[in-house]
Amino acid sequence: AAARTARQGGGLLRAEPHLTRLYTALKVPTLTTPQLLARVALPSWGQLGEGVQAMVLTRVQSDWQAFQSDTALVSALKDTAFVLAEEPSDRTAEPDSSTTASKLYKPSELYDPMHPLWSKVYQGAGVFPAGQYAYPAWLEVLRGCGLKHAVTTDTFTAAARHIEARGARVGLLAGAAPAAGVAAGGVQDGDQGQEGVEGGGRSPEEIAERAAVLDAAGALCEHLAQHFSSLLGKEFYSGLAAIAWVPATTGLPGSARATPVLAQLGSAALPKDWALCWCVCPVVGAAGARLLAALPHAVAPTLRPKSPPPWATVLAHLKNVGADGGELLLSTWPPGGAGVAGATTATGPGAAGAGGAHGPGASSGSSGGGLLSAEAAFSAVLDHLAKEGLSAAQVSQLRPVPIVPVANASRLVPCTALFVRTKAELAPFGYEIPPSLVQRLDLLKQLGARDEPSAQWLLEELHALYLGTASRTSADQRAPGAPLNANQRAAVLRALDFLYTRRGSAGDAEAVAKARAAGRLVVLAASGGLCDTRAAARVGGGSAASAATSDGAAAGTAVASAGDRLLGRIDTRRLTFVHPRVPDAVAAWLGCPALQDLVEEVLDGGQMLQEVSELTEAPSDTPATAAAPSQAIGLAAARATLRSREFVAAAHSAVNAHVGVVKGLLPLSVQQVASALRSLSTRLVFVRQLSTRCVLKAGPGQRAAVDITRQGDAGAARVYVFECAQSGRCLVAQPPPGLPPAWLLSSAVSRALGCGGLTLPLHPLLCCPPAAMPGLQAVLLPGGYDPELESAAQGGELGTPLLPADAALVALRPLRRYCAGELVAYSPAVVARVAPHLVLATPHTAPALSVDPATAAAEAAERRFGTAAGSASEQAAADQQAQHQQQQASMLYYGRVAAEAAPSGSTHQPLYRISVEVEPGSFVQLLSTQVYCFKPPSEADALRHGSQQAAAAAAAVASAGAAGAQVAAAAGGSSDVAAAAAGQPSPRQGSASGSAGRSTAAAPAGAVSAAELVGAVRELLSAAGLPPDLGAEALAGTVAGLRAELGAAQSALTEARDAAASSAAELEGVRGGWSCKICFARDVDAAFTGCGHMLCVGCAGGLDRCPVCRKRSPLIRLYK
Repeated sequence: AAARTARQGGGLLRAEPHLTRLYTALKVPTLTTPQLLARVALPSWGQLGEGVQAMVLTRVQSDWQAFQSDTALVSALKDTAFVLAEEPSDRTAEPDSSTTASKLYKPSELYDPMHPLWSKVYQGAGVFPAGQYAYPAWLEVLRGCGLKHAVTTDTFTAAARHIEARGARVGLLAGAAPAAGVAAGGVQDGDQGQEGVEGGGRSPEEIAERAAVLDAAGALCEHLAQHFSSLLGKEFYSGLAAIAWVPATTGLPGSARATPVLAQLGSAALPKDWALCWCVCPVVGAAGARLLAALPHAVAPTLRPKSPPPWATVLAHLKNVGADGGELLLSTWPPGGAGVAGATTATGPGAAGAGGAHGPGASSGSSGGGLLSAEAAFSAVLDHLAKEGLSAAQVSQLRPVPIVPVANASRLVPCTALFVRTKAELAPFGYEIPPSLVQRLDLLKQLGARDEPSAQWLLEELHALYLGTASRTSADQRAPGAPLNANQRAAVLRALDFLYTRRGSAGDAEAVAKARAAGRLVVLAASGGLCDTRAAARVGGGSAASAATSDGAAAGTAVASAGDRLLGRIDTRRLTFVHPRVPDAVAAWLGCPALQDLVEEVLDGGQMLQEVSELTEAPSDTPATAAAPSQAIGLAAARATLRSREFVAAAHSAVNAHVGVVKGLLPLSVQQVASALRSLSTRLVFVRQLSTRCVLKAGPGQRAAVDITRQGDAGAARVYVFECAQSGRCLVAQPPPGLPPAWLLSSAVSRALGCGGLTLPLHPLLCCPPAAMPGLQAVLLPGGYDPELESAAQGGELGTPLLPADAALVALRPLRRYCAGELVAYSPAVVARVAPHLVLATPHTAPALSVDPATAAAEAAERRFGTAAGSASEQAAADQQAQHQQQQASMLYYGRVAAEAAPSGSTHQPLYRISVEVEPGSFVQLLSTQVYCFKPPSEADALRHGSQQAAAAAAAVASAGAAGAQVAAAAGGSSDVAAAAAGQPSPRQGSASGSAGRSTAAAPAGAVSAAELVGAVRELLSAAGLPPDLGAEALAGTVAGLRAELGAAQSALTEARDAAASSAAELEGVRGGWSCKICFARDVDAAFTGCGHMLCVGCAGGLDRCPVCRKRSPLIRLYK
């Protein structure tokens, strides 16, 4: 039975020498050592004792040279798990879950530790033989038993998956697209260099493991690049494409903050394309680039990244990079040179290798020596876009994306914020196209760049900043109206100034008007944020002052406004104020209401006003000032001082002297100063104490105003000067201790003169006699005071007396032509007679004269043209002439011709009417005999030296009779009207008043009546000392009337003759239209039907075609 069992392979008989013949007879086979091991020992390996196992292993190792040819034994060894493997360095990481249940492994389950690739890939993975099996003798046995030594497609794929698994355990896999802050700079704020990127929070062992994994991945790439010919197969490369095993970098390639990762080749980017997608996909490293360069495209098409990246990848990259305006990215961009131009322009597998080996992503730890500058990197993006071309949809997607570095590469802006020229600093809203990008102007314009910024664009940018939404030039997300930083505030101020300077442009003005109507205009508020212009109150200036502010105002201290007096007394938390750095003219133009338009100062209803007759300085508690004499000003004396001629002149000089010093202060004329002071003197009231309240004016739908006086401050309601709008009175209260009453009255005067909160230095003049005022002006005025210079500066102002120099050049020439805007002279007495309803402001009192101006002028001319009898006579004549000049100067005033005027040209009506602007805005129709012109100085000098001719002319005027009245009027230009003047006009409204006068004054209308003509002749003859008698005057009136009627009849006859001639010419033209164009002798009575040309029957006889156009057609007769 035992023999039978042994023969059948079911047992093993003891080897007894004495039973050998028996075993042979029973046909029991005898096993050799390899057969014993293969058929008995190895199949029951787990049941053998350790000693037997050791004996078997020793026999196999010692006799391997003889055993290795036994296929049965080798096959049994391959199937037996007898090899001890090394412990994995990371016990939590199993190298192979299918083979790690036992500590013994089959030889085919382990890798040869002597292979350089496996030693790197599986370092510390527990897949190498350990103990005695790690020695060369056993390694030789294991290699023959299936130990993984050769690199095949399967082992390479397994190695790649193992690298992916190792990378996943240490965080090396390239995951989803990083956040904007990480992607842009490669790190978050606070990270410090490469150690901060790679080792933040990691142990040294983990850092070493990451480096080992990257090194092993690089070794895989190098092996495949060198032995790709032995590793072929479509499925092999397709499987590799789905494994993240290739070294790459995320973040800015080539910078110190680039992060090494493992990536799938199909989802990575080539080094030459890094500028197009490094933010959203990893960039292949140097080893991967060399692999791609070595692999032919036909061998592994699925393994190669797409180059250039698809549009979706490029767009996502650009959006991610520009998410914060590129500020974090560009602030951490390492300095680089021109970079790797070859890597960004070359194409093909060789170019990929060049880009990988030498490009910006050559190594994850490079210092950026090959890194492109920010400008060059984004220029490469623009080059790619220009080369690939953009569809309409792509342009629409890319327009709002910041892709252009500006401001010394400190921020990114979209192309819609670029302009060929800006003419102003508009950053960060708009920038000029950098010079390096001018050659890409077509692409930039396609993406939204424009030639010049417009008001519409800037208004949209400001409104987007106000709403707190991410504008096209910034990723700033804020609540509406939140405070801006210092740079943003400065940018808003520049933008508002730009809009204001372009207010004259029709298109920009229309855009601003539409934005104002839609409530989309914003202004910088005092809180530092933006607000609606309708909700922000401007402190400086008022409605009138802002409108009058000019761009060329002199630099200096800004003039205070009425609203300035309320700032310390109102609760400013109840109102939004315009930022003080916004010019008042800009705020007013934007539509910001003035503070005085929103807040009203009213009398405190609970007080009783107690009027006093004088203001006295309150006693001070300080002993040093208590002994000083107190000042007092009486109400009657104050009113008299305000109306005095000397104070009017001093106030006029004070206002105009401060115009060049105080910005926004407007010059005033003498009439304006006199009128304002006269009004103030009638409204001035002194009271003992005065309290007011500040209230918000009641708007539509509000029942009552809201009191916004600052609470908790007793002095907030106490005031000392107040203009009561209801009663029109100017209330001045007793001053506080230490403040003289004259200063309060000077403040009231300054407000009446339109100086707002500015107090002119007039208080010393209110306490001195009128004769001392001119002497004090030199001390009080900022630029000094010179009476002669002041007088010269005031010449030519409307409504002021003539200066002596101008009075010497006055002439009466009734038939002279006048042009619009020409300065002339007139008599206030004549204006008062012609226009009694007109109230003139006359700051000077004219002395009573016994002669009228024309008579005085004639006498002055006779004295000037007379022959001198000696030096004494000449001196007496000169003194008398000066006296008459002073008198005449008080009677003739400056005026301006409002519209062109000329004689009618009719001998029957030599006089005509002239529209004269006698004061700013006041127009009067005067006869040409009531207007005086100014001769040129050369003419006056010629007349002064031509005494013979002048005497003859004067004698001719003196001997003129009533019959020569019209000749005398026509020759009035040779009768000098000499006068003197003492006035103080100023060039206050030379152009403004003149333009207003010309726009409102009507041209002289209506003929001069006979009565007016006779009156003018009578005045002329009376001035010459030849008054006509009553009979001659009546006869002259009758003659003038008859001549006027004759002239009207002659004019009507001329018009009738002209009308008849015109009718005859029109009739002749009609008749000529019906004459034959061939013979011009007969009327047309035939026509060709084809062309319509007409001619007479006599000329058309025998014709079969039109003689005009040569067209054949039938001929028909025409009948009238």
